[in-house]
Amino acid sequence: MLSRYARRACSMSLVKAADHCTWEEAASALDIPPVSGRAMANKVVSLLNALGTADRFDATLRDIVARVARRGSLVDYGMRRRALAGFTVIEWEEWREMCRGVGVHLAFRGGR
Repeated sequence: MLSRYARRACSMSLVKAADHCTWEEAASALDIPPVSGRAMANKVVSLLNALGTADRFDATLRDIVARVARRGSLVDYGMRRRALAGFTVIEWEEWREMCRGVGVHLAFRGGR
């Protein structure tokens, strides 16, 4: 459970650092309820301060933001999530036909 909160808080930290926004805005950008995002951020910031690692975390975060910014075209995972929100399971036979159509032949169900 803690690792899920830590991942979300790290994601919010990246958004906050990259977009110069509030915790609530960062949470909203990631489809996390703003109040929950703020609570998670408070817990993580308190923990980092208690461990004496807040400055190192901040420096590492800013380094990551700079490296990502230099990469150029980025994947918009929020847009991808929204686009696939209504996705439904494709039946095996239909999937196999779709794969054949692009030259991929599946040997057995669950195969690649």
